[in-house]
Amino acid sequence: MIRTLQVLAFCFIAPLLTEGASPRKFKSVEQYKELDLNGLSSLTDRQAKCLKKVSALELNGITTISDHQAEALSKVDKLNLNGLTSLTDAQAEILSKVRVLELNGLSTISDRQAKYLGEVGFLELNGLTTLTDRQAEGLSKVRKLALNGLTSLSDAQAESLGRVPEIWLNGLTTLTDRQAEELGNVMTLKLNSLTSLTDPQVKSLSKFRYVELKGFAEQAESLFAAWALHLEGITSLTDRQAESLSTVRVLELNGLTSLTDRQAEILSRPPGDSLNTSTIGFQTPTLNLNGITALTDRQAEIFSKVPTLELNGLTTLTDRQAESLGLVNTLHLNGITSLTDRQAKSLSKLDRLSLGSLTSITNKQLRILCNVEKYRNVGGGIAPVVG
Repeated sequence: MIRTLQVLAFCFIAPLLTEGASPRKFKSVEQYKELDLNGLSSLTDRQAKCLKKVSALELNGITTISDHQAEALSKVDKLNLNGLTSLTDAQAEILSKVRVLELNGLSTISDRQAKYLGEVGFLELNGLTTLTDRQAEGLSKVRKLALNGLTSLSDAQAESLGRVPEIWLNGLTTLTDRQAEELGNVMTLKLNSLTSLTDPQVKSLSKFRYVELKGFAEQAESLFAAWALHLEGITSLTDRQAESLSTVRVLELNGLTSLTDRQAEILSRPPGDSLNTSTIGFQTPTLNLNGITALTDRQAEIFSKVPTLELNGLTTLTDRQAESLGLVNTLHLNGITSLTDRQAKSLSKLDRLSLGSLTSITNKQLRILCNVEKYRNVGGGIAPVVG
């Protein structure tokens, strides 16, 4: 808050001072990396010029800008202008120099604007509900593109957008086989409104390194080639589907409320040797089952083989379960509200532990949990390392 006030003083109050007053009295705006000014509804050219040295700037209350303001703001590395409802071609060309740009208030753009905005590194245009083939072609040069307002695509648009390395199309509810094939070239794809897919579509989508398909519950066995899958909509799983999903390196199945011991065993297997781990070396094998509200001792023992495990739906834990889960490297148990001394001792063996819902803890338990090599998130806070 203090930083924001100082920047406001430098950019907005200083111009109102007398000619003899020097803005050097105020701390330089260059020293601020991120600035939220979403409450502003208008901006002067001089104020925009002052703000150009901020690294990340939010001006979502601004509804119009001048060309001079666009030129100044184009020096910002990350710029949010989600209040703008229209843009001139000249302004689109100017803002194309921004590395990360959000223009989610635009409901339409021209073909020329799409061509200019295609030079942006990361672009959000979630207010667009329709796109022309030429606009899709223009936007195909963006490295990361969000078009969550689109509810349909043409095959030609899918071909163009398939050249974008990362794209979010969370408004699409259906795909054609050809569209799935074209989008299969994307490295990171989000299609969270899809509820069903054909077998050929699943085969095409299985090429992804990262896939997010909330609501999708069919043909899970064909998605074996994905490195990371978010399948939030799945509420039940067959053993065959579990077998296929066991090769996924990072798997989220937070819609499941229960698992059989057999399914737990399958999902706990280390990802197969067929995975090219050099492309995803930063991703530790992870299993997220936050919809599970109860666990058997046997299942806890099985899950002890998973390096990173999320079980935030659990509200209670037995001492035996804690002993098994203490063998995991990283564990999230943010639904647990209390611990026994024995459970604390078992969980102290972890590299990382999250217990964000603990409402009380004894001094003895805290001393036990603080005897760690890295970090603990206990009761929403990080406990320091104790020697």
